[in-house]
Amino acid sequence: MLGDLSCLRRRALATLVGVLAATVAVTAQPAGAAVVVTSCLDDGSPGTLRQVISAAPAGETVVFNLACPTITLTSGEIVIDKNLTIAGPGAGALAIDGNATGRVFNIMAGSTVAISGLTIQNGRLTAPFSFGAGIINGGTLALAGVNLVGNHIEFAGIDFLVAGGAIANHGDLTVTASTLSGNTVSCTGSECEASGGALYNTGTAVIISSTLSDNGVSCVADACSALGGAIRSQGLGMLTLTNSTVSGNRAECAAAGNGGCRVGAGGYFNGGDQATVTASTFAENDFSCAAGGFCLLFASAIHTGGGSTTLTQTIVAGGPADMCAGVGDGGDNLSFPDTSCPGINADPHLLPLADNGGPTQTHALGVGSAALDAVTPPGPCAVATDQRGVSRPQGPACDIGAYEAIQGGGGGGGGGGGGGDQDDDDDDDRPRRGRITIIEDERPDRDVTFGFHTKNLSRTTFRLGDDDRRTFRGLRAGTYTVAQNKKDGWKLDTIVCKDPSRNTRVSVDTRRATIKLKAGEHVTCTFTNKKR
Repeated sequence: MLGDLSCLRRRALATLVGVLAATVAVTAQPAGAAVVVTSCLDDGSPGTLRQVISAAPAGETVVFNLACPTITLTSGEIVIDKNLTIAGPGAGALAIDGNATGRVFNIMAGSTVAISGLTIQNGRLTAPFSFGAGIINGGTLALAGVNLVGNHIEFAGIDFLVAGGAIANHGDLTVTASTLSGNTVSCTGSECEASGGALYNTGTAVIISSTLSDNGVSCVADACSALGGAIRSQGLGMLTLTNSTVSGNRAECAAAGNGGCRVGAGGYFNGGDQATVTASTFAENDFSCAAGGFCLLFASAIHTGGGSTTLTQTIVAGGPADMCAGVGDGGDNLSFPDTSCPGINADPHLLPLADNGGPTQTHALGVGSAALDAVTPPGPCAVATDQRGVSRPQGPACDIGAYEAIQGGGGGGGGGGGGGDQDDDDDDDRPRRGRITIIEDERPDRDVTFGFHTKNLSRTTFRLGDDDRRTFRGLRAGTYTVAQNKKDGWKLDTIVCKDPSRNTRVSVDTRRATIKLKAGEHVTCTFTNKKR
């Protein structure tokens, strides 16, 4: 039988509360009475988030008493230059929105800050040497129970680095029980470099029990570079990744002339110092290159171009060859299908990224997974729980990766509940999974974003800016619907879908694409909007 989902949620919540309590205890110096945000505006008036942060003495805790789900910034980034704790009501309850006009938070050097229970979204930067559209950190920052989604850096110019779609860390960063998804970095000038779709790290970064999914880097120019779809470390950057999932991230490069481009490491590109990856899962991280000249291709999932990277009890699966380069073996790793990564080479039968209990999405292990009970006995589990907070081991030995399958009552792998795509098909009957990609196109090019809503997909709402895309992976054959919300001053001109089976139906009037996905197909739909 599958484990009880509500029980998993309670255990994960208890763990998260403990983490937050410890974080607050460390960062408040000294703790004072909480100050309350009571206004949803961003005009600097009393009770607004900007005013409360500016006026709060060092060591205060900022809390919220609001009726709105979103605070939209209209006066630029919020600078934090003191020790402060920001305790939100929950990432699903309140978002701080960058309004696609700038960064959301700037944590200054010398500050110790803890942020919990918020979504940080829609930050956007376009200048050369842009870093961290969601957050730039020069101090000591702890994030717990935070979602960073839909933050973007888009630079059109030559010979500059732009990096860190969600976070640029130049200090000390700890991320716990959080999600970084749908963040991107792109550049369109010769010799430009786009790095770290979710995180660009030149400091010390520790990521625990978190998920980084559907982030990306891209460049379109001669001699450009797109490195680290999810994470890139550089310089003295050090990374510790534990009990976490890195899934469906990408690095893409397209050069029109003969200059070619460098592209690689949809998951993690280590150009920094030391990286330690433990009990984690890398799945379906990808790269692509369409250059007029040549492509210098690095590994598709994890590439070490400087320092060292060591994997322990970690899965790397589902990417094109070679998935790994320059990666050390800390023991009990698994990769599939190619043999470039350390450890055994066997199919982990990862199920689609889904809500399997706990605060973040994970890849469950299907029946027959080679990762089940695969840590060599009597070898200890590298960590005491999995990403969801489930105790290890559940069987005779620990499972490899971020997910520990709950076994018993006649069940094999899987377990944990949630995510209706989880099936217990035998190996020979496992259906081939498909993908759906949604692209937003604006004519003429503009700095606006459009909202989408879906049916039967893992994310019910999301936002895309001009030339942005979101890919839903691991989909079973079936019918899926994607519709675009209206925006004043714009007209939806066309919806064009590339469907190998030609089963997709579109309606501009209802702003909807109905996709009948067959096993293993990849359907791409582009929504093109014109300025009225």
